[in-house]
Amino acid sequence: MKTDNFIVVSEVTKSFGSFLDRHKAKALDNISFTVHRGEVLGLFGATGSGKSVILKLLSGALDPDKGLVSVLEIPLRNSTFAAKIGYMPAGFTLDSRLPCANVLSDFAGDLGLAPAQRLKRTQELFEFIGAPGATQRAFGDLPVAIQRCVCIGRAVALDFEILILDDPLAGLDSEATRTVKQLIRKLAQSGKTVVMASHWLADAMETCDRAIILSGGRIQARGTLQEIFAVPGALSVIGPLLSPAVQRKGTNVIWQELCSGNNHPEAEATPLSNEEPAKDLSMEPLVVPEQQTNADKLSTLTAKTPAPPSDQTPPATQPDSNELTRANEKLAALLGRRGGAGE
Repeated sequence: MKTDNFIVVSEVTKSFGSFLDRHKAKALDNISFTVHRGEVLGLFGATGSGKSVILKLLSGALDPDKGLVSVLEIPLRNSTFAAKIGYMPAGFTLDSRLPCANVLSDFAGDLGLAPAQRLKRTQELFEFIGAPGATQRAFGDLPVAIQRCVCIGRAVALDFEILILDDPLAGLDSEATRTVKQLIRKLAQSGKTVVMASHWLADAMETCDRAIILSGGRIQARGTLQEIFAVPGALSVIGPLLSPAVQRKGTNVIWQELCSGNNHPEAEATPLSNEEPAKDLSMEPLVVPEQQTNADKLSTLTAKTPAPPSDQTPPATQPDSNELTRANEKLAALLGRRGGAGE
């Protein structure tokens, strides 16, 4: 795990609105985080959560209203790294008629590349993305995955140190997604620092070293996926509602575990039969004296265990003689009242 603070975003707030607007929309609300050199950091959240605004701040396209964005402890605007940041906005592509040999032509003049240097770097780009023979084709003739890789891989040919990618996996099928993910990991392994945004946390599984989850312009969770999932309440996973049959089956499994004496020998639960509708369950601990042996505890549990599901034989218990006497007396009284009513 990389630990150096290469890029630092400190207490940044950004709002949008007209000059006279008293109630500006706050896109980012006092957020702070760091990016380590050579890592892939993912920003995740719904539309409007602030992902793209952060990427534009990191690229230098926007300035914060409050706070600071710095690279190696130097404000981004004053840092030499400002010229070494490559930014790919969402949906970015190249002219489909452009020959692949000229995919760097729009930067060649700014970087002072001679024609021979440009051609050499273009060849290196296509070798890096695994398509060395594609330089003879038009950009629009390439598969979608290779097109996206060309747009991202230009960072290698243009020697960018930091790569900002806004939703680089959008609109790709599963095979193209796998290809682009492999390229992003390859960029990080070559020493590039990548910050990417996506709507789907699943994109972080094979791509990102760390993730930041945003909502309403604030950071809700951060860290590796293992760290995020380990914090109760840090992430909510919403799935389909289970059918009553599945709920009953799961409840019966839990009941069997609780009453088996293997994991929780001092707890009881109310089971659900296959005919019962799902209902809320409660567990009440059994009070067992400390001096009792394991055999005594087991017998106590058996005596107090509620009726099991219908496919199990209930444990045999010996009724108390006093209880039988009282039951017989109640039955006799009831039969006597019914006999009198019949007469």
